[in-house]
Amino acid sequence: MVSVRIPLNEEEVTSEWFAEALSNTPTTRPAYRQNKVVSMELSPMTRKLGFMTTHLRGNLVLDPEGDVPIFVKLVPQDPMFVNLMRRMRFDLNEVRFYDTLLPDFQRFIQERGCQNSVTLQVPEPVLVLADSEKPESILVLRDMGADGYKTMDFTKDWTLPMLQAAARTLATIHAVSYAFFEELGLETVLKRYPFMTPPHHTPGEEDQVHFQHVLQLIMQTCIKDDVEFQESLIEICKRTEEHVEEIFDQMKTGHPESTVRSLKQSDSWNNNYIVKKDSDGSFKMILVDWQWPFYGTAISDLTSLLYTSTSAEIRKIHTDEVLKEYRMTFNQTLKYLDYDKFEYTTELIRKDYNLSHLGVFYHLLMLSIAFTNSARQQPGGEAILVRYREALREMLTGGLVHEGLDKLEKR
Repeated sequence: MVSVRIPLNEEEVTSEWFAEALSNTPTTRPAYRQNKVVSMELSPMTRKLGFMTTHLRGNLVLDPEGDVPIFVKLVPQDPMFVNLMRRMRFDLNEVRFYDTLLPDFQRFIQERGCQNSVTLQVPEPVLVLADSEKPESILVLRDMGADGYKTMDFTKDWTLPMLQAAARTLATIHAVSYAFFEELGLETVLKRYPFMTPPHHTPGEEDQVHFQHVLQLIMQTCIKDDVEFQESLIEICKRTEEHVEEIFDQMKTGHPESTVRSLKQSDSWNNNYIVKKDSDGSFKMILVDWQWPFYGTAISDLTSLLYTSTSAEIRKIHTDEVLKEYRMTFNQTLKYLDYDKFEYTTELIRKDYNLSHLGVFYHLLMLSIAFTNSARQQPGGEAILVRYREALREMLTGGLVHEGLDKLEKR
């Protein structure tokens, strides 16, 4: 239980609540804890139903800190998502990321004396609070929009410079968590951060029926006019019937034989990055929405980004360049951390990248269902479906999905 009341809607997020929460919440950032609340202004970013959280944006005036632009996430107002949150508690995962994992990573960086060289490109928390027994939580982050970051049109294909910037963001996070976890030892990591291991679920007959229904629904909607593609998916349906459990695991945590396993964001697509374009034309990326902070195949975050957020042409021409940017940043971060026990070589990165395709493929199938159901209601939804359809086709014809299934069948 928590000692400070958690607001359930925007009307309950008041100056008085902030004054109490800042001084009485252990997860308040030290820089803000002793401040007096002078005033606060908030406004909703959206009132649409169906969002996983309610988003507010505004400004908090503190004494002596001054103006603090803030971004607030509350529990969703849609009853369907409240029930989903009650079962899955992804909001609690995100709170734990900000109040336990992130501070530990930052202390690790400081202990290694490289805080001027290594920066984790994630939002800065002001305070986070959750009730572990009820679906109630609040996440108050510094609004990075005040620093020039903004969301991009997620229906537009990302360019090579944007993908390289995201690769640098991911590689830094992955390298810091990899070195930190290796120093702690896996047993200690999983005991200290149990939320990084999603509950193991053994699918029953109803799960297999649902899984097949998902694939059939995709065939009847977003690829209904593509007979050849439908036949390929029918084959996949048949091959997955006895391996649903392993596939679910790979969707969540990646491939068990991957070389680098560390923290993964698990929902890496262009709508979960905020972007800043500098005067020289270069990009900086901050990765948001840490609701699935799992321990698993690190590079699957990059694989997911490449297949959800850009075109087949960009992947064909520039994947090696993106992987190179990731490799260089990952290894440079390890050097800054004075961690010399491992080097992520080109061969190892390519191996992990290939292994991650099976889990990412099925994750993309599920995303396709989500956009199929809402494509006609969301601006750009049809464009996203086209991109996903082409990515699924590419993954099937590329052979890596079938290769992954071959390995499952040989076990």
